[in-house]
Amino acid sequence: MRRWNAIGWVVAVVALCGAVAVHGVDAKGLPKVVACTSYGVGVAGHTVASGLGEAVTQRSPMSWRVEPYGTGIERLAPLKYEETEFTLITNVTAFLASQGLDEFSAEGWGPQPLHIVCMGAVVKPGMYVRGDSDIQSIADLKGKRLPDIKGNPTVMREIGAILAFAGLSWDDVQKVPVSGFGASMQAMLDGDIDAAMASIFSPKVKELASGPHGCRFLEMPAADKEGWKRVQAKMPAMFPATQAKVPGLDKAVELFGITYSLYCYPWLGDEVVYHVVKAISEGYDIFKGSHPWLKQFTLKNMVRNASSLPFHPGSVKYFREAGVWTPELEAYQKETSSK
Repeated sequence: MRRWNAIGWVVAVVALCGAVAVHGVDAKGLPKVVACTSYGVGVAGHTVASGLGEAVTQRSPMSWRVEPYGTGIERLAPLKYEETEFTLITNVTAFLASQGLDEFSAEGWGPQPLHIVCMGAVVKPGMYVRGDSDIQSIADLKGKRLPDIKGNPTVMREIGAILAFAGLSWDDVQKVPVSGFGASMQAMLDGDIDAAMASIFSPKVKELASGPHGCRFLEMPAADKEGWKRVQAKMPAMFPATQAKVPGLDKAVELFGITYSLYCYPWLGDEVVYHVVKAISEGYDIFKGSHPWLKQFTLKNMVRNASSLPFHPGSVKYFREAGVWTPELEAYQKETSSK
């Protein structure tokens, strides 16, 4: 979290007052720079946040800065204290924060009033092991070393739900403390743990897959209805999803899906959010080839898979102008805004 001294405040005020029109857009009242918190460097989420930022920087009056953090609390704290504007997180983190669960139940936190800026990618992570490991299924994780990611309730909840797929719990495995999500993938590379959770598109997973040990994902077949009942009892935001065959993956695998989207707090001004969403929508060609997840950040997908949280008014303004705001979304907005 950034700490401002007197000089820092003066510089910030001067920067805000010095905002000028860019690309023919009236930038009055808009900051020169906006920031987005993300997962750490080397994690796919950081790449996605950086890609979206290219569109914002090129197609709006504002420049975009990515701030990488290792935990969910760290990613939301700068927004909570009005020091950073946006965050790119999963719907699981957003759910836990909005409900004040796990680490977000700590003193000074509780339910957080997150708003959706735009929905994005359906991502399909899963538990993976070394290709030459004797672990062939989720059930085989019993007694194995799994990462205990401090300060990251999102991933810990997801791994717990994956274990439940095979009727296991955290009591059935060895917990190895690691400092963050990226650190858990590094621990896999180093051989300090037996399994971790990530996407095939994460750079460290690709590094393992291309190395001497290889990489293999443990499947969660949709046909296992009882297994999925146990998963969704633990984490309703998770759903069955198939990851198609890609380089580094021998075949399509059945894993789980979550959404990876852009959020903010209601204190953020409507015009800031409006210009960011507009830039991402109209700048799609700028970032679509940077990462497979970024291909999903189309205008149509920006309003899909929304659940339990309202859209920010600045987003609604743009979606109405762009013609994708439907009566169903209007009813959804009224319902979620009244909670």
